Amino acid sequence: MGISRGKKIVTDGLIFYIDAANPKSYVSDSTTCSNLRSDTIEGTLINGTAFSTDNNGVFDFDGTNDYINFGDLDAVNLIGSWSWNFWVLNDTWQAYIHILSKLSSGYVGWRFQLMIHASGGGFLTLVTYNGTNANSLFNASGELSLGVWHNICITYNDGDTKPLYYLDNISQDWSYQLGGAYRNYWIPPLSSDDNFMIGTSAARAQTHNGKLSNVSYYNRALSTAEVSQNYNVLKSRFI
Repeated sequence: MGISRGKKIVTDGLIFYIDAANPKSYVSDSTTCSNLRSDTIEGTLINGTAFSTDNNGVFDFDGTNDYINFGDLDAVNLIGSWSWNFWVLNDTWQAYIHILSKLSSGYVGWRFQLMIHASGGGFLTLVTYNGTNANSLFNASGELSLGVWHNICITYNDGDTKPLYYLDNISQDWSYQLGGAYRNYWIPPLSSDDNFMIGTSAARAQTHNGKLSNVSYYNRALSTAEVSQNYNVLKSRFI
């Protein structure tokens, strides 16, 4: 299921969307995938990032060195209002699992990462950097399980105190990590000149071991109803 068939995800403000099940985004055995919102934006599958026929078609990462590189895509710098939405399945846990990132080696930019929970599950962290200070927002109550597809949606209205987090269509609260460079208030990241990567980050080579699908980015904050719409359109494919 992609943009062009079946029920529709929200498209207002949608500027980036990849779906391995849609041949306009990915063709089996190809080494590139295309943004369904702009055929001039392509990502390169690095080190044998695989296509899996599971769930109609998803990207499969080996946890060693697989990732997708979209180059310096300024549109996803998290400036102003924005939303990210994606489906993720983890095969193993490790200390840090970088899912999406645009983060320079000088730590300017942002990354989404999954981390091991004390109970044995995992939880989401969003880290942003402005070159001097950092935020680390984490949620330890909304746990993710191994071998299970989860939908993650993060939305932010420019000027809000922090982004909103939805896990499997349920709103989650999250807190700031304190200590060191971390601050207890939202610090928007500066524009990063590094590459937008799926499955790893340039700052740290801690890659995803599992599957990712239907990665989308909006240049505005989605409403709660729109978050639900996107979830309900795709949940039968993953749950």
